[in-house]
Amino acid sequence: MDKDSLIYISEEESLIPETIRLKIAKTDPLNEDVDLGNRKIQILHTPGHSPSSFTIIDKENKYLFIADLAYQGLLLVSHLDEYQSSLNKLINTCDSTFHILSTHGTDDLIYSDLNKARRALKSFQLKQPKPQKEINFLGLKKKMYVVDGIPFIYDESGNY
Repeated sequence: MDKDSLIYISEEESLIPETIRLKIAKTDPLNEDVDLGNRKIQILHTPGHSPSSFTIIDKENKYLFIADLAYQGLLLVSHLDEYQSSLNKLINTCDSTFHILSTHGTDDLIYSDLNKARRALKSFQLKQPKPQKEINFLGLKKKMYVVDGIPFIYDESGNY
């Protein structure tokens, strides 16, 4: 997105009875520090769950806000290589002292969870196991896999 781009948030997404239109006033470059005044953050593009996924890193305070990329529970994977690359990026950016916050799940992640997810997806990619079962996911039939204790749906269409 560029400056002056528009984002439309539907009634379903906003949970209010109107579509919201947001205009991008300023963009900050990815992978560079963004000064918020009393805090500096870095924004990384971390696709894999969805093409536009991103992660916010606060290195000074040791926070990693990873949105939908990983969490405790059933992961949704739309692109295996990008997902693994994003996990690698995070593994190389932080360490076990970081507090990892995601948008789903009941518990926060710990650093080793990132590695565990990355290894499970790599194993899946190499072995191509059969799905454990087919589930009804938001009205859609999806194949669910469990590799090394990590449950996930892999759907290249990203149709979740």
